[in-house]
Amino acid sequence: MRTLLWSVLASMSAFMGGGSTVFAATPVATAESLVERFVAAWNSHDLAAFEKLFTSEATWVATFDARDEGREAVLKDFRIAHEGWAKNSSVAASDALVTNLRPDVAIVQFNLMMTMGQGKEPLGRTLLLVASREADGWKIAAGQLTKPNCP
Repeated sequence: MRTLLWSVLASMSAFMGGGSTVFAATPVATAESLVERFVAAWNSHDLAAFEKLFTSEATWVATFDARDEGREAVLKDFRIAHEGWAKNSSVAASDALVTNLRPDVAIVQFNLMMTMGQGKEPLGRTLLLVASREADGWKIAAGQLTKPNCP
């Protein structure tokens, strides 16, 4: 049921342009909510919304040979992507799974289907997040994208 809920929320977010302006002003109440917030930030291409999602010491791994360390480095990569190759993209999430390790630490896994534009094949990825509950809500402490299976 939760997976269906996340899929519906992500699809609505993609259809409605994300709505991250509303989200950016409110703390992330649960680790599960990070999925919805990430999708909304991506689909609105709103860097301020992304900034609210990451801890100051966050790490982000998008490819085998690249690791961003610190929120500013993560945001720099997101800015480059959303001003370049990702500026017309949208994502939808599915199959969210949250594993609470402690009351203030959780692992969040979900699939992303990224649409790049007309005539282009959608890209499927899985995102793995380590989330921590901070004084101002849940945030991403670390994140890693998977690459597709190779033949």
